[in-house]
Amino acid sequence: MDQDLVEALEFLLGRDDDGALFDRETPEGGYRSQGLENALKTIRRKLRARPD
Repeated sequence: MDQDLVEALEFLLGRDDDGALFDRETPEGGYRSQGLENALKTIRRKLRARPD
């Protein structure tokens, strides 16, 4: 798997002590940060570029 994709997935899959997904770059209960938006764009771009 591409290293950029792996890093983006690891960013998205951060979990708090209760196991809930969280955005590491915003205050508690915050909106999506630019970092999360960038990670989502990376994943979408990599998935579109994958050969079938």
